[in-house]
Amino acid sequence: MSPNLFDLENLARQAGEIVRASYQRRPGYGPKLHVDLKGEIDLVTEVDHRTEAFILGEIRRRFPRHTLVTEESGHLEGNNQQVWFVDPLDGTLNYAHGVPLFTVSIAFAEDGLVKLGVIYGPIEEECFSAERGQGAWLNGESIKVSETKELRRSLLGTGFPYDIRTNPNNNLANFTRVSRLVQGVRNMGSAAQDLCYAPEHAALYCETLGVLVSGDMVLPRISTNVSVPSSQPTGNPLGLYLQSILHYAELPPETLILPSHGLPFRGVRERVAQLQEHHRLRLAELHEACDTPKSAADVLQTLFRRTLDAHQTFFAMGEAMAHLHCLLEQGLLRKEDGEVIRYVRT
Repeated sequence: MSPNLFDLENLARQAGEIVRASYQRRPGYGPKLHVDLKGEIDLVTEVDHRTEAFILGEIRRRFPRHTLVTEESGHLEGNNQQVWFVDPLDGTLNYAHGVPLFTVSIAFAEDGLVKLGVIYGPIEEECFSAERGQGAWLNGESIKVSETKELRRSLLGTGFPYDIRTNPNNNLANFTRVSRLVQGVRNMGSAAQDLCYAPEHAALYCETLGVLVSGDMVLPRISTNVSVPSSQPTGNPLGLYLQSILHYAELPPETLILPSHGLPFRGVRERVAQLQEHHRLRLAELHEACDTPKSAADVLQTLFRRTLDAHQTFFAMGEAMAHLHCLLEQGLLRKEDGEVIRYVRT
């Protein structure tokens, strides 16, 4: 049994009532809020725990066999084909200081793909919801991404790590540099709320300044997650990604790259070549491994040579499927349908 979008919306709104009931716009004028420190600037309140307990209780009552991955309780084992992701209060620092920007976030994944997601802001009563392949809505009205195409006319959102004081990769250099190139940069204090107001990664290039805001498309040290969406179950997203990043190799070599993860860097042509070679090698290894029929789960150890937790496995399954589909599109694998879909070399 699986939930529907209404189930998640209803659950997020009920949890939001718990959050709102204890919120103090002027901290100190009312019952004292108990706050613990997970880190120097990483807080957790009694409301985080109370709200999470309510959400987990409701999920366990209706879907007792499902796995849960939560902000405070961690990984609660169940049926790994059906997984819930819960952050009962994103923006706890705002909440504790009386800033009305915080959310309840709930997502549901099935067979390695996120199917449903809801982010609810209890103060503004804004309920953002999305269903894979169907669209996204705000309080029931359809929404879409911004149509702004020029970097200089853009309003960007960002955030900073909890170890900002000690981590050299703390995003401050990116923030300073990008602030001069756009109309403004906002840090809402709630990553989930940031995503609601900018629901799609985009790459923006300014020829005059020689700057590329690459989003997740070109990262300095890792490859972006490329997964098969349920809306296009037979698609070849890895093939499209590898084709699309070739366009970045046409940019001037001195172009400054501002990625969504990691420090700014130059050398876009070299980095694109590295990404192409990385995926070429992974595809070759996967092709070799499919000498006998293999499912996406079977090839995880081929692609990822480390132990994966439930959260990492969720993304890894999507990537495994993307690599298998790429080989299938090239005619190097054939698919064997059955209760479990497997792939074998042609």
